[in-house]
Amino acid sequence: LAVGVVVLWMSALTADRPSFANPAGRRALNQAIDRRALVREVLRGGGDPQPTSLPPSEWAYSATAAERVPYDPTAAARALEGAGWTMPPQGLYRTRAGIDFVVELVAADAYPYREVAHLLQRQLDLDGVGVRLNLVPAGQLVTKYLGARYYQSALANLDNGPDPDQFSYWPSSEKGFTLNFSQLPRQGR
Repeated sequence: LAVGVVVLWMSALTADRPSFANPAGRRALNQAIDRRALVREVLRGGGDPQPTSLPPSEWAYSATAAERVPYDPTAAARALEGAGWTMPPQGLYRTRAGIDFVVELVAADAYPYREVAHLLQRQLDLDGVGVRLNLVPAGQLVTKYLGARYYQSALANLDNGPDPDQFSYWPSSEKGFTLNFSQLPRQGR
C-alpha cells in the first residue's frame, strides 16, 4: 500500500506465515484496503492513492498494473473464502485449519503512520482480518524491525531520493541490500 509517496505496506512473506502463504489471500488483503479513504481521512486529501510501489510520476509506472487489484471488499471476502479463510459464526476473525487470520503490523508511532495503521486495522477488521498493531519510535522501526527483517508487515517510508530506480529492492543479484525482498519465496503468478 502506498499513500501519496510516503507510506508503503510491506510484508515479510515467509512460509511460516500462513496468512500470507496463499497468493489469493495476499490479493484479498490488497482488495480490502481502501487507499482513497486513507488519503482522504488521514492526509485530508493531500496525496494520491497508490496500489503499487511506484508512484504515477515514475517512468516505470504502469496504469494497467495499478488497476489489477482495485479496492473491492466483496471480492476480498470471496477471495479469502476461496483461500480457505472462513468466518466462524461466533468468531472475531477468519480462520483456516484452526489458525486465526491475524497479522502483526509494525509502524512508527508518528503521523501519518500511526493514523494509517489504525485505519488499516479498522478496514481489514471489516473483512474478518485481525491486525495487531505495534507502534514504535521511528528509529526502532528502522534498526530493530526493517533493517533486521524482523516484522510480518510494516508501514514505512522507502524514499530512495531523486533516483527513481528501485532496482536494489527487488532483484536477486542485490540480496545483500538490507531491504531487498528477492529472497522471499515466489508464490504463483
